[in-house]
Amino acid sequence: NHSDDLKKIYGMNPALFDSLNNYIEIVQVDIDSNKIHEQKNSLCTKITSLSLNAARSDSISAGLKVPGFLAGRIVKYRSLLGGYVDEKQLLEVYGFSDSVLSNNTCEIVIDTSLISRLSIRETNFKTLLMHPYLELGDVKSIVKMRQFYGDQFNLNKLEHSKALADSTFNKIYPYLCN
Repeated sequence: NHSDDLKKIYGMNPALFDSLNNYIEIVQVDIDSNKIHEQKNSLCTKITSLSLNAARSDSISAGLKVPGFLAGRIVKYRSLLGGYVDEKQLLEVYGFSDSVLSNNTCEIVIDTSLISRLSIRETNFKTLLMHPYLELGDVKSIVKMRQFYGDQFNLNKLEHSKALADSTFNKIYPYLCN
């Protein structure tokens, strides 16, 4: 806790240190860990409801009682998906376990109006391919059908064509629009 410690800073040359030294005052501060713990507890509020498609990672972390890195993954996966349509999709997030979901005490609210939808007529190949539920073959099929049907291509034609497996179509359907 001496001003000489500042000489250790990368880029601090002796001339700069000498010009700043008269202005440096380092004061020892005693920290009461009990006060910090009390302040931390007073800042933490119990989250009883969590809007999964709107919440920031810190709210997700507090609401689901998961570490910050996992809450970050939940937000990142939400972005890749275009939003969550079911809380069970959390199980698709790497590191998220069924026990976290079953032990959850806060209500998970899913606002599907916040879902980002991909137009099967207009969304480009690369963007479709980035969706976690679509594989390369699926995207190729969608683009090929779009080229064949042109403006007449719609979700109904995609579903009945069986170009996508039923399980894939059911998973991706909430994220698609004409």
